[in-house]
Amino acid sequence: MTREPPLRILLLVHRFPFPPDKGDKIRAWHVLKALLKEHEVDVVTHIDDRADLALVSELAAKVHSLSASYLSLPHRIASALLGFVRGRAASLAWFDHGDARRVVADLVRSRRPDVIVAVSAQPLEYVLHLPEARGIPIVADLVDVDSEKWAAYARGISWKRLGPLGQWFMRTESNRVRDEERLIAERAASVIVTTLREAELFTSKVSNVPVLAIPNGVDRTDCDGRTPDEALLTFIGTMDYSANEDAAMWAASEILPAIRRDCPSARLRIVGRNPTKRVQELGMQTGVEVTGAVESIRPHLNASTLSLIPLRVARGVQNKVLEALAAAVPVVTTRAVCDSLGATPNVHVLVGDSAAELAAHSVRLIRDPALAKSLGIAGRELASKDYRWEDFDTSILAAVGGAR
Repeated sequence: MTREPPLRILLLVHRFPFPPDKGDKIRAWHVLKALLKEHEVDVVTHIDDRADLALVSELAAKVHSLSASYLSLPHRIASALLGFVRGRAASLAWFDHGDARRVVADLVRSRRPDVIVAVSAQPLEYVLHLPEARGIPIVADLVDVDSEKWAAYARGISWKRLGPLGQWFMRTESNRVRDEERLIAERAASVIVTTLREAELFTSKVSNVPVLAIPNGVDRTDCDGRTPDEALLTFIGTMDYSANEDAAMWAASEILPAIRRDCPSARLRIVGRNPTKRVQELGMQTGVEVTGAVESIRPHLNASTLSLIPLRVARGVQNKVLEALAAAVPVVTTRAVCDSLGATPNVHVLVGDSAAELAAHSVRLIRDPALAKSLGIAGRELASKDYRWEDFDTSILAAVGGAR
């Protein structure tokens, strides 16, 4: 059978996708890896972490061309504020860069890509109104329905209690992001999100266009060497992300004290880069450890009695959950996380939506190692069956091939 010639792909990514060491970078990296299996790829992206500047040449060697514009924090703040005043969504304007816009326009004119692929909504603003891009099919991997995240914040689903001005901002941001999502739905040949739950949200809240659900995968791990410490609970994530900060605050201030009333030796280890000042201060509480950035999360997962993931705002599939499941670590989490996974409560994970429920589940697992082991095995089987990077690659390539 004759193999189809490679397509010219223009890949737009809001954040530098290498190394794949945090949620949005992991998915973007795997999109790029899938595309490179069969196609020529030009990448336009942004760098918001100076450490990534040293990796530009390494990533450039893997692709047809790479443009990575550095966005300083003052630039991002100014861009978001100016964009919001001018009627744009601040979260979309946050990643705007004039040089990146010019590079995209030049590539569209000079390379005339067969397909434009975008990971997240932010960089799609570079092409949605670009006359030269008309007629070029767009595959939009929105990952999550971000407008619903801002709507959840506006409803007060976090530890942050917003005043009238904050609620107004969150509602306004939600509405503006939703307007952009509707524009993307009109223009794109294919819209992708991470889960069936997100797909249903998109069709009910944004647009009734067909939406593909392509979940992340998770790397297989050897869990034979797991030696859990006594009563050690871990929460792993990037700790300057508001939803993770909220979960860490809730876990330390309400859930852990309830656990320690029954299991005084219980400890909470908060693992992840960029802990905010609020998160760092949690480390002063009895039984709470805040590690900051770590070289590898594997030793922390192997030492965990359980993974406590009390996310109240949970969009899409959480990589931290998949990594715990793949390592056969029993997971205690909220219904929002469970539903996004397609997991069965009490079979793959234990589910609660109050501090009391989450604490009670944690105490059960601490006191019953056999239950903890069986839950971990069932979770690992779910991850192995439903979250395979091989399936992810096949789905992404099919979406791109079908967009032409």
